Amino acid sequence: MMKSNGDLRELRELARSALKPKLLEDFITIVDLDLGFSLYRAVSDAKVALSGQEQVDFRFKGGGVDIGAAFTRKNFESWIADDIARLGATVDKVLAEAGVAAREIEKVFLTGGTSFVPAVRKLFAERFGNERLMSGDQFESIAYGLALIGHSPDPDRWTAGGGLEAGAAA
Repeated sequence: MMKSNGDLRELRELARSALKPKLLEDFITIVDLDLGFSLYRAVSDAKVALSGQEQVDFRFKGGGVDIGAAFTRKNFESWIADDIARLGATVDKVLAEAGVAAREIEKVFLTGGTSFVPAVRKLFAERFGNERLMSGDQFESIAYGLALIGHSPDPDRWTAGGGLEAGAAA
């Protein structure tokens, strides 16, 4: 998108007068060479590594761009603290709207790569108890669920505009 909407041209202009033009030039290279997905994978790999380690060395190399930094799980959790708070508020809202207390929930199935993040697991463990948390293949279960939704006669009921009540009643 940045290549076609004029943003890249503006970034090149900005790089000419920037205090640290190399940083913008590296970003421009990432966009120019379509390295966004490779950068995303490097970030995702670091996130996964932080699920099992207290510190990781992040590294991205491509197109002459070399980005490296060490960061800790504590750093990461401070960066995502607002997201974790919103996730907790959403869980609380869903429980309240359903009229169900957390202690009444028998099992909570965590899926997706984010379910590996210790701060996310902690949030659910605090609300439901660690013994009620379940997980399966965190990545295939999402694909399987999406395939089931796509195969259903009314997939729109699973979208935000399709009405949560219809999906919750299924």
